[in-house]
Amino acid sequence: MQHYPPKSLAILKTILTSFSVATSLKDLPFFLVSKVIYTKENHILLNIDNFVLHFSIAHEKPPKTQSGTINWDVISRLQLINIGEKNAD
Repeated sequence: MQHYPPKSLAILKTILTSFSVATSLKDLPFFLVSKVIYTKENHILLNIDNFVLHFSIAHEKPPKTQSGTINWDVISRLQLINIGEKNAD
């Protein structure tokens, strides 16, 4: 993390702080919610600034809707699994 400029580190800190205090994805600030990309059944990506953050659901049995899909409105635990850079060589 030492090679990131201070501005990028401040943005990353803001992102991670927002995720740590939110009780669900809908509690995140809009600028973050609008950047969330739902990928596999239990993963999300967050593309913001120069970062791509990969999260997976940290619930042992994720809450599901009646149709059997993940109910993202009530997911309260995410695990950060990777921090990457956009356009990284």
